[in-house]
Amino acid sequence: MFIGRERELASLKEFYEKDRIGMIVIYGRRRIGKSTLITEFVKDKKTIFYTATKVGKHRNLELFSRQVLDVLMPGVENISFNTTEAVFDFIDKNIGDEKLVLVIDELPYWAEKDDALLSILQKYIDTVWNNKKLKIILCGSSLSFMEQKVLSEKSPLFGRRDSQMKLEAFNYLDSAKFVSDYSNEDKAICYGITGGVAKYLSMIDPAKSMDENIIRLFFQTDGYLYDETRNLLTQEFADVSVVNNIVEQIASGGNTLNTIAGKIGEKEQTVLYSLDKLISVGLIEKRSALQMRRIKRKRSMF
Repeated sequence: MFIGRERELASLKEFYEKDRIGMIVIYGRRRIGKSTLITEFVKDKKTIFYTATKVGKHRNLELFSRQVLDVLMPGVENISFNTTEAVFDFIDKNIGDEKLVLVIDELPYWAEKDDALLSILQKYIDTVWNNKKLKIILCGSSLSFMEQKVLSEKSPLFGRRDSQMKLEAFNYLDSAKFVSDYSNEDKAICYGITGGVAKYLSMIDPAKSMDENIIRLFFQTDGYLYDETRNLLTQEFADVSVVNNIVEQIASGGNTLNTIAGKIGEKEQTVLYSLDKLISVGLIEKRSALQMRRIKRKRSMF
C-alpha cells in the first residue's frame, strides 16, 4: 500500500497532463522513497523505466535499449543501438503523438560514465523531441551530482526542467500512517528509530509490537537495519574503514573537522573529502555554529 506523498503525486499529475515535452528532476538520499513514488505515479501510464547501474556507458546503453524495445517494440530481439543518439532517434520515430513517460533512475551511475549523456539529452529535448508528448523523469541519490550536474546553471539541462523535487523523510504524521494501530507512544518511537525514512518505515511489521520490531530489525544479525550503515557506505565508497570511523566519531559527539581527524588519526584533507561525500549522499549535514566568544566567527559542525 502506498502511503503519503500526496503533494508530490499531485505535482507529477499536473506535469503529466501538459500536452508537450517536459522534464522533472527527483532526487534525495537513498531509501527515501524516490523510486517508489515514481512507480506509483507511472503504474497506469505507458512508461520506459530504466534504472542505471554501476557499469560502463556501453553496458548502460545496452540495458537502456532493451527497456526501450520492450516497451515500444516488444518481442523484437534483433535490434541493437551503438550510440545514445541512435536509441533516442528510435524513441522519436516510434512514439508518434502518444504520451510516453521516460524514467532514468539512478541517473548519476550512467552519466558519470558517459560525459556526453546530459548534453545529448539536452539536444534531443530542444530539437528532436520538442514536438513530442514525452515526459522525462530524471532521478538520482547523489545529491551533489543532481544539484551540480543536473540542476545548476552550468548543466546542459539548465532551464529545461519543469520542476524539481528533493524528497525528504516523512514527518511524524505521515510516518504514523505506517503504524496506524500503534499507541501514540509507539508511533513516536517508530518515528524516532526510522527517522521518517520510507524504506525503514515499510520494514516495520504492524502485527508485531514495537519492541519485537526493534529486536528483529536492529539486533538480529539478519535484521534489515542490523548493518544498514555499513551497507549504505559500501554502495558509495570503495574503502569504508575511514568513512565508518568518521561516522562513529560524529555519532559519539566528535563533530568538527579537527576533532574527527585527531580522533581517527587521519589528515584533515582526507577527512574533509569523505565528509563532502557523506554530505553528497545525504547521510550527514554540515551546519555552522557561532562561537560563543567571537560571534562573527563560525565553526562547521557535522
